[in-house]
Amino acid sequence: MGTFTKVRAEVLKLLETARNEKKINSGLEAKVLLGADLELKAKLKSQLAHLPGLFIVSQVDFLTAGNGDFKSEAVPSLSVTIQKADGKNATTAGTTPLTWAKTPATQPSASAAPRPRRNRIGREASGAAPA
Repeated sequence: MGTFTKVRAEVLKLLETARNEKKINSGLEAKVLLGADLELKAKLKSQLAHLPGLFIVSQVDFLTAGNGDFKSEAVPSLSVTIQKADGKNATTAGTTPLTWAKTPATQPSASAAPRPRRNRIGREASGAAPA
């Protein structure tokens, strides 16, 4: 198993525990704080922008000092703390969460051929009566 897979498995176990203890309602309400040795921390930091998606949480950061609440057995140099995420829940703040935000409409490129119009039967509408 790869390093990221092992770390993800450990974080997901802790998220489930935090949900059962009613610390959080879902992973999207969670902030994951990671502690690790220099080698593992460097690997994780290189992918920091992708870690919230990997763990399915709102925020991921690193512990500045000390160890986390949980020391991993599968990844000995890893310690993890689960907290409520910073900020307000998007539904209570009256905004749309980024993951649900609408993306800007894309304009078809000039080189793209227009799609043929179809009639109700699914045939191309050429203006002539079907034979």
